[in-house]
Amino acid sequence: MPLSSAEKQRRYKERHPDRLKEVMHRYAHKPWTCVCGITTKNNYRNGHLKTKKHHDRMKFIEMQKEIEALKGIPKV
Repeated sequence: MPLSSAEKQRRYKERHPDRLKEVMHRYAHKPWTCVCGITTKNNYRNGHLKTKKHHDRMKFIEMQKEIEALKGIPKV
């Protein structure tokens, strides 16, 4: 019977803990730039997306887009 994907991953993690740890460490410390303009490390990505600062900046960006769209409408 073939192994499921989860079982394959579990076995790989058991056989190569050092390699997995190295790859995860390398990935976690790469810089990531959010749509709102903030640059952070990959391991803080989910935490950043939940912050008030991120939500405020995204609201501001949406408002700017709406204003730009309204500027293109001619006055009657």
